[in-house]
Amino acid sequence: MQFTQLFNNKYFKNIKVKFFSLLCALFLWFYIASDNVYYHTFDVPIRIKNKPEGWVLADRIPSKVDARFKGKGKHFLSFEYDEKFIELDLKGRSQTTRFKLSPEMIKGINSDLDISPLEDIKPDTIVVKLDRFLKKKVPIQSKLEINTLNGYTQVGKVKFDVDSVTISGPRLKVNQINSVYTENIKYDKVVKDLSGKVSLEPGKYNTVDYSINTVHFKIDIQRIGEVVFERIPVEIINVPADVKVKVIPSTLSLKLQGGVDLLNLIEKTDISAHIDYSTRFRYERDKIPATIQVPDDINFTDVKPHYFELVVER
Repeated sequence: MQFTQLFNNKYFKNIKVKFFSLLCALFLWFYIASDNVYYHTFDVPIRIKNKPEGWVLADRIPSKVDARFKGKGKHFLSFEYDEKFIELDLKGRSQTTRFKLSPEMIKGINSDLDISPLEDIKPDTIVVKLDRFLKKKVPIQSKLEINTLNGYTQVGKVKFDVDSVTISGPRLKVNQINSVYTENIKYDKVVKDLSGKVSLEPGKYNTVDYSINTVHFKIDIQRIGEVVFERIPVEIINVPADVKVKVIPSTLSLKLQGGVDLLNLIEKTDISAHIDYSTRFRYERDKIPATIQVPDDINFTDVKPHYFELVVER
């Protein structure tokens, strides 16, 4: 009942005629408006043509510029989807070329459209620098931060599924890169082996490409253990052929600390201790320390004795 009364209202009489008149008015307005002249700014892609073989861009150039156009509104409706571009021809150019952009360089404008480019192009100049192409392999370096819980330690370096990456690009920039780094990720309170995938950190040169962007890593985490080794022989090195000398005492003991799995693999022969005869004058006769070498990722403490005496036999 209420809807019937509503449509019987005087404002709804001849509704079809009124709606048609409105559409006609809108169409007339649009026709007149679209025939007016407007100014619009569009992105115009940049293309490179006739780049010499074996050469690459030394520095990135803009992928597009902002160009201002003048034309009728109705023509802009289709112009927005046209494939317009600026082409930079490198044929016969020098290693560094400066291109001053002008409206005449914009291609892809339909000649049937009443649209013309203006001088307002930003940026209005593009410098193209070329360099010889170079490719080489460089090692991958870890920037992962591993903080183990007390009583645990990292054994060995971070291991990657590949040990190097191929980089390529302009020769001058490629030659300045000696290694590629992973992203900096921090792991705290680690108590077991770690593995995963990490991205390579982008280099400072955006014209240098990497053959891969991620690597898989593995880190060996072990519980810290201790083991004591005794009667490690102390050798004397750099002794003249005509001199006989002995060291007193002739052995030492020490305590090794490191991952328990690694400690189980160490034997006495993996530990060396020596005294350099040529440096004996730096110390008192009975206060000469020994130089001790142990396997990687192992620490030593509690060396006994601390000092030794060299006795020259006549």
